[in-house]
Amino acid sequence: MIDNHISKLVAQYRHTHPNDDVEAFLRFMRNYGCSKVQSIKALMMAQGIGLAEAKGLVHGSSTWADRRASDDAFHAQLEDVLEELADEDTHD
Repeated sequence: MIDNHISKLVAQYRHTHPNDDVEAFLRFMRNYGCSKVQSIKALMMAQGIGLAEAKGLVHGSSTWADRRASDDAFHAQLEDVLEELADEDTHD
């Protein structure tokens, strides 16, 4: 259902804004209520690019700049927890 909604937004955007850049596309998606993850999926659909490239473009975009610091902090915490779990496994 969500993917269908995103597909429709992507099609609408491509029809009405065929020459816009990635940043304009991401602003459009966010203005229509897409999350950062949904924006990544939409960018993959619209540009025909892979996950890693889409994640990098969305994460580095000015459209999502307000989330960058908190997302980076979350990823750092996640890495710390995973390292702790790995250390516990080696000590068991």
